[in-house]
Amino acid sequence: SLYSDQAVLGESIAALAAYMMKSDPAIDASRVYASGYSMGGGATLTIATSHPRMLAAVVDMAGAMFTFTDRMDAQFKETDLPFMYLTSAYDLQPNINPEDGSLSNNSQMVLNKFLLFNKMNQISYDFRAHPKCGFQADAWSETLLNDEYNNFIWYLNNKQGIPMVALNYTADLIHALYPEYARMAWDYLSQFSRNQKTGAITHNRYDK
Repeated sequence: SLYSDQAVLGESIAALAAYMMKSDPAIDASRVYASGYSMGGGATLTIATSHPRMLAAVVDMAGAMFTFTDRMDAQFKETDLPFMYLTSAYDLQPNINPEDGSLSNNSQMVLNKFLLFNKMNQISYDFRAHPKCGFQADAWSETLLNDEYNNFIWYLNNKQGIPMVALNYTADLIHALYPEYARMAWDYLSQFSRNQKTGAITHNRYDK
């Protein structure tokens, strides 16, 4: 079954990460992150939903096609996980509606799932009021990437004001691993660390 495949992949990725941390004491276990593009985005969601306590933050790049199960919810009862979803205006149809470049139902579900995992309010999407993202963000940025593409990032904060969920959207770009994605992912990921004793997430926007 698909769930069985996801479970095996999740355990495999977690085992590899644990082996690397054990083999190299220089690895900071409080700052282990996951990110991947397209199929790698699916793998990112797999490790994020199977072993969230192992990670300090994740960035899913264009990997919205994913099967969530009730079993995953239990992993987050006492664990939060900072999450950014990255996509583009001409991403594949499972991620973006081709008619207007808005978030597909799959992408909307992924964001709402991680809001749920982080004990935050779900989004009621309104693309008339907010054409690109569909929701009112707590903070946002607009940047011209490499003098080529406009990029927008919308942040949703938890009760402590920490941007636990974010949407990264690049205009006029197809489904492609654009080099600037790595920098933007790191800019988000590197703000977070996880206390290895308590499991609590620490946020420092200046920690790069």
